[in-house]
Amino acid sequence: MIIPMTPFISELLSALVVILLFVALPVIGLIYSIRRSSQFQAKRDQMLKNKFGQDVEVIRGFPINQRVEEIIQGGLSRVFQDYRELIVHDNWLYIQLTAKAISPLTMTEERNYAHTCLFARQLDELTPHIAIRNVHNRSFVSRIVQDKVKNSELIWCEAAFDVHHNIYNEPDSQVDTLSILSPEVLQRLLSPPGNADIILKRNQLYYILPGNKPAEKILAELLVHSENVAKELNENLHRWAQSMANTEKLKHIADSELSVTLREHAERKIFWQ
Repeated sequence: MIIPMTPFISELLSALVVILLFVALPVIGLIYSIRRSSQFQAKRDQMLKNKFGQDVEVIRGFPINQRVEEIIQGGLSRVFQDYRELIVHDNWLYIQLTAKAISPLTMTEERNYAHTCLFARQLDELTPHIAIRNVHNRSFVSRIVQDKVKNSELIWCEAAFDVHHNIYNEPDSQVDTLSILSPEVLQRLLSPPGNADIILKRNQLYYILPGNKPAEKILAELLVHSENVAKELNENLHRWAQSMANTEKLKHIADSELSVTLREHAERKIFWQ
């Protein structure tokens, strides 16, 4: 039996076609996209675990463990609001940050380094606050590294090291800095991956790398370089901590926090958001 094509049926079929085109198909596409994204992330997570250890945790999104967030804030001296990917191990982490609200008037060089990566390795001992800027790193991020040490003072070490790096420490702490950054440590610090800037703060060894660097392209180098640095550094920090003259300094460092308050965040005129 053939149903006659009445105006009502014709309008009903037209409505169904519209619903299919503008509602059903986009929803199906969205579901497919989400499934593909989930599958891609699962494959990437497994690739990262195979490369850096099955005990690493790959995180995307919030919330983040409070201690992990404090460590990241300690390296940035700033609250962060967005990121691409975070890889966390028992004694190190690596995060790809995402800059937001970049002014269209920003210089091309600065825009190229809008995305920043941070690596942190936990040290065995507490350390004074020291920033080591890589002079071969001409990014905007690098130019504000010395601002991370309050009232920073530039100090000079060995000529071979000073050609490549500028060292900034807190006022009246040059003797401490030079005893911690021994020639052996300085040798290890040379040629950091990605021309990174390096910061020592509380019990963390930080590498700040301008640019968008996926973990699989740089993290293996960071792990090797930081492990070699930390080995020499921990020995020097242990000897430094044994001196009675440094008891009050160690107490001051132990009482300090890596996390950043909203007021401190507002006072920091730093590029990333």
